[in-house]
Amino acid sequence: MPDSFSRTIPVWCAVWNTAIRMVRGVEWDCALHTPPSVVSESESSQMQGLVPRFVQSLLESGMDIGELTGSVGKPLRPIWVTRDQRLAMPPDFGDADFVPVVCVSASSTRDCGQGFMYVQGAADDHELWAGELTAQLYWQHRAELLRDRNECLAVVKRITQQCVQSNGSTGFSFIRTTNVAVGGQASGQPPACWTHFDAIINCRAPELAVDAEHAKRYLYMPITDSKRGQSEMAGAIPRALEFVRPFVSSNARVLVHCAQGSNLSVCVALAILVQYFDAQGEFRINARSEVTKQMIQKRLLWITTAYAKANPQRAMLKQVNRHFMDLV
Repeated sequence: MPDSFSRTIPVWCAVWNTAIRMVRGVEWDCALHTPPSVVSESESSQMQGLVPRFVQSLLESGMDIGELTGSVGKPLRPIWVTRDQRLAMPPDFGDADFVPVVCVSASSTRDCGQGFMYVQGAADDHELWAGELTAQLYWQHRAELLRDRNECLAVVKRITQQCVQSNGSTGFSFIRTTNVAVGGQASGQPPACWTHFDAIINCRAPELAVDAEHAKRYLYMPITDSKRGQSEMAGAIPRALEFVRPFVSSNARVLVHCAQGSNLSVCVALAILVQYFDAQGEFRINARSEVTKQMIQKRLLWITTAYAKANPQRAMLKQVNRHFMDLV
């Protein structure tokens, strides 16, 4: 199974369980649980040693852990399912003394002569093959998607386009007190958008018909919403920062949106927050020598806590880090 299932998610669960125990004073299981067939006892012990440092970083992030986890009544615990197993759907963990985080690996295995071994493949890399297909859309259209493998990609394209056109891109959220908002396609539709915002950055949604009055307050950057768009994102970030500077410096209302409002717009908004705002959310031009990975992570937390749809791809986030960190 992929490392994200066998190592990253177990550590993530242990970190949150420990942080919740410290903040809320609950007594529950905070141990690191890893698949013994994949992670050795020695490696698991080394991973456990990393948990306190990660917990400290989480506590110092500024997130309201008590409020965010108020509905979590049991400790989180990973469970692993591969193609060699069957799992009743939906699974029933009602009697369990933990909240299950089910990790399902779709990759196949192969016989190496000494048992079966995991083969890395595109099935684990949903950012590359899934496009804008979300888990919610998959379950809504599961039968249609699985009916004919030769038509699957065409069905994915049609379903995601219908989602954008209907209800998949409404809503926006301002990030703290910055007057910078993140949203989906519908939030940038004229003429209503100009009653809410003074400037708009469109990262991928169909280009708007902008009148002469608003032309200088509108920036269109057609970035590909997949890993293939990494170079486009790298070029778009400096354009967005140059465009937005006069607006954020005057506390004008700025919308950054894309088709789904979950990936491209989040990354561009993140770059804006890193470049132009201090830790209190006040305008300040931050020199690149002042930007750290921790600073970028905290600004991303601002977005994810204020805007529930935020789900930026790791490949796109790397472009934000590279823009600031590679130029120091």
